[in-house]
Amino acid sequence: MNKEEKTNLDLDIMNLVNKLIEDPTNTKDVVMYMRGDKEFETASINIRGDIQLMASVFQYHLDNNPAFKQLMLSILGSWLTQNPIDEKMFLNGLEMAKKTLSVN
Repeated sequence: MNKEEKTNLDLDIMNLVNKLIEDPTNTKDVVMYMRGDKEFETASINIRGDIQLMASVFQYHLDNNPAFKQLMLSILGSWLTQNPIDEKMFLNGLEMAKKTLSVN
């Protein structure tokens, strides 16, 4: 596939997503479309719908889908190790959350 064909396919997918989420105030549905293209060195992510619902979907899958949990922890862990300032902020925030929530 050439770049134009891939762009057209992305647009077709987003048109379908937009049909599902016609009303921007829709709080009943959420869709995330993410695609990376190594050939043309592009990456995109589009989220349509209720962001709170998307957070709940992620939390549900972290609790119930071991492969998804492994993916998310791998992404976060490898990103943090490459970004020491963010890693320190994350660890400090984690400690504060533990104290606030009384979790060990």
